[in-house]
Amino acid sequence: MQVGHLYELLFPYEEKQGGSRRPVFILAVNTEQHNALGLKITHSGPTYNHPYRYRVQDWSHANLDEGSHIQYDRYKRYDNQTLRSRGVLSERDYREIARLFTRYHLL
Repeated sequence: MQVGHLYELLFPYEEKQGGSRRPVFILAVNTEQHNALGLKITHSGPTYNHPYRYRVQDWSHANLDEGSHIQYDRYKRYDNQTLRSRGVLSERDYREIARLFTRYHLL
């Protein structure tokens, strides 16, 4: 996996068991631990229950649908593997989601 790329991966549900295959944005890759940090991509914008969603500005560049959002309050670590990328986030979207993620998680 590569930083900034999007992959179709299983992302766990928040309140029940299981998950769904969906686009996942890779924010960081740890080559020593062989894992990658992924954030869920959703069509739903910020809501009262889910306020931490960033609207992807350059959605077409990333091969996403208009109105796609990245949820940055939750993440999942994935085993780093070789997969086919479905798109790449633009530099400005990457910088903004990295800033929001870092601020939210106090890194």
